[in-house]
Amino acid sequence: MLVRRKKNRRITEMYFTCSGYWRDSRGIKHNFEIESDRAERSFIKELVEARYPAESVQVNLVQRKKV
Repeated sequence: MLVRRKKNRRITEMYFTCSGYWRDSRGIKHNFEIESDRAERSFIKELVEARYPAESVQVNLVQRKKV
């Protein structure tokens, strides 16, 4: 998502810090924290599933990254 300012025409991108947990094939919980440029939980689940061998993913927190 891009936010445009009219005064100095600077383009600023927003990033989100996302945290939660995923379970492996043995049912063991593993915590994660990733940074994303999108806040949709379904997109974040896909990111985690692509990065880790997850059987299930639970996203607990999505918040705007502080600059």
